[in-house]
Order: sequence, then C-alpha cells, then structure tokens
Amino acid sequence: LIAFETEFRRDERIMRFLTVSLDKHAISWAERRRAKLKAAKV
Repeated sequence: LIAFETEFRRDERIMRFLTVSLDKHAISWAERRRAKLKAAKV
C-alpha cells in the first residue's frame, strides 16, 4: 500500500508538472475550440 501511495503521489506530481507546462498551449487551444463551437452554433 505504501509503495502504491508513493507511486500515486509521484504520478500526481508529474501530472501537475505536465498541466503547468501544457497550460500555455491548452489556453490557446481552448480559445480556438470555443471560437469553433460558437461558429458552429450560428
């Protein structure tokens, strides 16, 4: 169980790092996606 918990914490740390590094790309991607959705609705 302890090993599993450390693995999970490590995973969480990696995911947090990845989300931070991807944020700048994700924001622009989300804006483009929102624009596409708005265009599709109209």
